Amino acid sequence: MVAEVGLDIGSDATDMMAAKSSSLASESCEMVQIPAKEDSLDDYCMLPELFAGLDFVLRLLAARGVAAYHGRVRTDVEAVTHRALSDDRLIRILGLAGPGMLDVRWVGKGKTAKLEIFQRAKDGKERHPTMDEQRQRKEDFKAAFDVAVKASTIAQRDLPPCPSAGDVEYHKPSATGMLVLPEPPAATRTSIEGASAHSRKAALLERVRARESRGNSAEAKEYAELRHRILVCDNALTVHSVLQSLFARAEGKFSAATESEVIKALCSMSFGMQCVKTMDKPVAQEAVQMLVSKADGWFSVENGVHVPDLKCFRRLPKGTASIALAAIHAERQHLEEQLRGLCKLAQRHQQPQEMPSIDVVDSSNLPAAMVDIPQPLVAMRKRIRRKTGL
Repeated sequence: MVAEVGLDIGSDATDMMAAKSSSLASESCEMVQIPAKEDSLDDYCMLPELFAGLDFVLRLLAARGVAAYHGRVRTDVEAVTHRALSDDRLIRILGLAGPGMLDVRWVGKGKTAKLEIFQRAKDGKERHPTMDEQRQRKEDFKAAFDVAVKASTIAQRDLPPCPSAGDVEYHKPSATGMLVLPEPPAATRTSIEGASAHSRKAALLERVRARESRGNSAEAKEYAELRHRILVCDNALTVHSVLQSLFARAEGKFSAATESEVIKALCSMSFGMQCVKTMDKPVAQEAVQMLVSKADGWFSVENGVHVPDLKCFRRLPKGTASIALAAIHAERQHLEEQLRGLCKLAQRHQQPQEMPSIDVVDSSNLPAAMVDIPQPLVAMRKRIRRKTGL
């Protein structure tokens, strides 16, 4: 019965996937014997379909900027595949896919902890795959599943234990994910216990003035500009995913989409296609322009024949979406480096600078006139001499 389920994928692919399965088993997976019963075997045959649905849901949630927590992912996968994604099936999918393709982690600790499922690319970086990469991941998983069925053993990877309230968190995402400029010393609140009401009021006024002056500084304006450009890159990633879905409606020269369709999807103006991360129209237009500037090698921009203001995005015959995606990621990384350098520069400016050393002159060796005459009087004498010419 087991031999009838497996597909013939060739000796080279079989050896490669077997080596991969053995390496995963030696690292963090446990090999389990596949039962020969027909009912149990049918339960295992659902794994490729569940993996395809899981990979699709994770990519969709990542494109919308929604955290892929276990409860939400399970509900969406079951709605897409019409199959139950139990914990037993999930650990088998994780075992066959390996940590280089799918991985899990806990966010938070104690009762508020949530299990998050995320994707990894071939280079090991945490990011959602493109449509071409997603098709390749589906084929790789199916090949690994066929090897496991022929060997009558399947790898499964147990879920990590939930961290208790006293343990260290596995992953703690930041609120904004961006660096912030350091506050000036005058803007930080100091302990003024026992001070009078007038002193506390003066200290409060000083802090308010320091924060206002910081907001009007050149560093603050440059910081706001960099953060805005980083946000545009993040929105461009959402546009990238939406445009991929629109291109998938047809093939060849008919794989196209208008700018208005993309804007309507991003702003959730149409019932046909909506985005969870809804944008305002000016924000969506700026993100679309950002993607167009990085779209060399993926699609071309054509103006309408009868409607000149109409813009049409047409996919190139051999265009790949990964080129534009990599360009946006590189732009965002470059902006983050500039933001990090700006924060370090602002921090150095606020550090107390050492005063230059002043040589003390022994006044005992100076003439009495230079010691006794006050400085204002010396200045007055100089002005009188300039006027009189003496």
